[in-house]
Amino acid sequence: MFLCVAFLLRNSWRSFQSGDYKGFLKGWYAAIKEMGIVKGIASDFGNFNYNLMYKYIIALMTKIPLKELTQYKLVSCIFDVVMAVFVGLIVYDYKKNQLHALVAYVIVLFLPSVWLNSAVWAQCDSIYTCFCVISLYYLLKKKGNLAVVFFTIGFAFKMQAVFFLPVLILAAIKKQIKVRSFIWFPVVYFLTCVPAICCGMSVSNALFGAYIKQINYYTNVVNM
Repeated sequence: MFLCVAFLLRNSWRSFQSGDYKGFLKGWYAAIKEMGIVKGIASDFGNFNYNLMYKYIIALMTKIPLKELTQYKLVSCIFDVVMAVFVGLIVYDYKKNQLHALVAYVIVLFLPSVWLNSAVWAQCDSIYTCFCVISLYYLLKKKGNLAVVFFTIGFAFKMQAVFFLPVLILAAIKKQIKVRSFIWFPVVYFLTCVPAICCGMSVSNALFGAYIKQINYYTNVVNM
């Protein structure tokens, strides 16, 4: 029931076009669709704001017969739900109470900062945040390898995921996870770049291009 209401709420904003959608997302979709998946992925479209993982999603979206605005919002809304589920699982593991877990799940689904970001503005912040939450879930279960893997996937979507890194470092210092688990970071991150490299993007640009541009442009935390 809560999930249905959450999607009805989001669906009521399905036609709203935010400034970011008009100024960036719509253009990236059109450019990749015109160039085709291979050339589109290898291009620099979208690399300024997001890393390659989101570009892969946009490339796949161009092959789905739905309006691009609907697809952008739907992808983010799906991650809203996954994130809410893992928050509920974290609370359940801690409290061992189904009601508390359900309340946590519902709160995340209906947080204005969550559904406004995905359903209204067509932004993808729920995606990298979702992977950080999953990383926390496995961290609390002391599964360090999986915690680092999911954090890395989140980082591969958007650089802001780096703010979760101190949590993993502190866990390693306290020996809650093994330091060698961090070897998965370069491995997984490189794997996320492989499709772009295969499409023709240079290795250096695939690995560092987007984030170097962001670091040079966003000079303080407020601008990020």
